[in-house]
Parts: sequence; structure tokens; C-alpha cells
Amino acid sequence: MINKLRSLLLPVQFAVLHDGISHCRFIILLFLAATLVSSICAVSGPLIFSYAIEQFGHLELNSVFLYLVLFSLSIAIIRYLQDVKMTLCNRIEQEVRFSTGKRIVFAIINASPDLFISHNPGKISALLQGLHQSNKIYIQLFLMVMLGGFFDILLSFILIGKYIDWLVALFVVFYGFLLSF
Repeated sequence: MINKLRSLLLPVQFAVLHDGISHCRFIILLFLAATLVSSICAVSGPLIFSYAIEQFGHLELNSVFLYLVLFSLSIAIIRYLQDVKMTLCNRIEQEVRFSTGKRIVFAIINASPDLFISHNPGKISALLQGLHQSNKIYIQLFLMVMLGGFFDILLSFILIGKYIDWLVALFVVFYGFLLSF
């Protein structure tokens, strides 16, 4: 995965991202834990709700109410963890931005004065802003979209295969694959 990412990015940008991310490993672990718990709640919530509806005539009203409370709790946890994940992702972005800023300041201090004569400082500033923005997009794309989607798909596939049928799970994956085109 790292080699694939390295081939997509410029070597300098990969080094900046790697350096910034390596300083916040604990925050990334917290992000992964929040993503995993959020995915578990997102997948198990509808199963709890469907079980409550299925057992409505067979169980006592208190038990059905308990399942509906569990369902609403799972939805509340998902919403809360979405905010936690956004906050942690922003913290990771800030660490990468700080690391990038350190490298840029070091490069500017060591640059020859001809750099500012031959290049417009406004264009250099715009280039740096573009670098910060692209780093932010890469971090959000990887952490929020790809990682969260991976956990959701994996847990959905496992639960559908376990509680319903593997043939139905394969059909759902195939159908989703076809819809993506």
C-alpha cells in the first residue's frame, strides 16, 4: 500500500506526508479505533432494528423497546464518532501542515537570494498553499473515505455472510461492484 501511494505522489510530497504522519501515530491509532467502532455500529444498527421488528409479535414489549433503544444508541454513537473522526483527521492534517511548514522554512532559509529574484513570491506562496491543500485532500481521502469504507464493507460482508447467506453476500458485493461503474 505504501509503495502504491509512493508511486502516485511526488517524492518530496510523499516524504512530507510520511514525516507528518509519523509524528502522530497515537492520533492515527485513535482514529482507527473510532473508525472501527463506528463501522461496527453502522453495520449492527440495522441488524438490531430488523431483529426488533421481526420479533415484535414474539417478544415482550420491553424487550422490543430495549432493541429499539440499542438501535438508537448505535445511531447516536455513529454520529458522535463521526465528529470525533473529523476532529482527529483535522489534527493529523495540522501535524502534516506543521511538518511541511518546517521543511519549507528550512528550504527558504537555505535558498539563494536568486530564487526570489527569478520567481514571483506570490507564485511561490500559491504553490505552497496548493501543496497544503493537496496534502489535506490526500489525508481526508485516505483516512475518511477509503479506510472508513473498507471497514464498513468488510464488516458488512462478514455479517451478511454470517447471518443471511454467503451467496446473498456475494450477490450484494457483485451488485455493488456493477453499480460503481
